[in-house]
Amino acid sequence: MKETILVIDDDDSMHIVLKKMLSDEFALLQARNAQEGIDTLSKNQVDLIMTDIHMPGLSGLEFLESLIADADKKRIPVLIITGKPTVEKEQKALDLGASDFIRKQLFSDDQKKVMDRVRSKIITNFDYPEITEKLNINTKKLGNILMSESVNGDYFTISRKFCVELLNTFQINFISQWSVIEKNVSLLMGLGDKQPLDYGAKDLVQEEAYKKLLSTKEPYMCNHVAADSCGIMAKFSEEQQLPAEIAIPLFALSEKEYLQNNREIPEGTEIFGLLFFKRNKLFTTKEFMAMRKLFGRASPVFWRLYKEI
Repeated sequence: MKETILVIDDDDSMHIVLKKMLSDEFALLQARNAQEGIDTLSKNQVDLIMTDIHMPGLSGLEFLESLIADADKKRIPVLIITGKPTVEKEQKALDLGASDFIRKQLFSDDQKKVMDRVRSKIITNFDYPEITEKLNINTKKLGNILMSESVNGDYFTISRKFCVELLNTFQINFISQWSVIEKNVSLLMGLGDKQPLDYGAKDLVQEEAYKKLLSTKEPYMCNHVAADSCGIMAKFSEEQQLPAEIAIPLFALSEKEYLQNNREIPEGTEIFGLLFFKRNKLFTTKEFMAMRKLFGRASPVFWRLYKEI
């Protein structure tokens, strides 16, 4: 099932350009002004709104003000299309909840960049009603980091920023991130209170938890690492009093492939990275569910950035 994008613009030529660019991959709804857009939203489920900021009648900024006041519609990410950017209006739009800006010139200069931006905005719009409200707020905050940073940033900068926020949000004590490409394993990043000085790729590949993770390609949660032998670095975990661990695989899957597969990881997709999280507080099932869903969405974005290294 295709994701739906609502395009609001009084310029017919922009509708023609966007239809040609997006219609093969997304279902498009078109409106010529903000009020028509509001009427369309009342009758359709929409995954992304792309709107001009300069329109007659209700302006793009006024539309955003109305949208953010709507309890149901404020969760929809908004991309502002503009040919006449001003710092003041851009900041006002961001303050009102706009996800990002796309210059009209970019539609002719770099259509790949436009498509990357559109896909990333849809993928990183996290909303999980089945988890607690607090966890939902936290995951959406992390999604906003990817949403705002993933177009122009590099893998290491964004990955570190994302994991630092995750560390603070979920009270993580230790994060270890590894690349796994054709069985070549290397440490990409370590964050937290302390890091083991004598633990490397040769040690990781000997861990039973690592072997099982590569085999099943499924995240796991363990709340008794040292005793149950279900995680990695058992001795380090015991010494640092970090009994709880969550491990998450990252998949070599493009944003386009992910969306075309109904936001699911297709069976047989290769793993390109692994993340291990340890803390001194036990993980709940809802926290595990939130992190699992979070990285399921983030994985295609990270893969695009990783390939650009």
